[in-house]
Amino acid sequence: MKYSFKISKIDCPSCADRMEMAVSKLPFVENAQINFLTKKLNVEIAEEHFDETVKEINKAVSRIEPGCKIVR
Repeated sequence: MKYSFKISKIDCPSCADRMEMAVSKLPFVENAQINFLTKKLNVEIAEEHFDETVKEINKAVSRIEPGCKIVR
């Protein structure tokens, strides 16, 4: 299922690229794209694993840019 999230506290296009790669590699993520200008993450997640995958996405983006998180 496709979802769109706002990314808070993202300042760097290079970090956005690294986040996109990290999120794309997570289990149950089929596709991930980050638009740095709009500060949005568009992602396809297996619906039955939504909650756990969102937690993993938040961990991944926070590791790359501390304080950064996704908001629906």
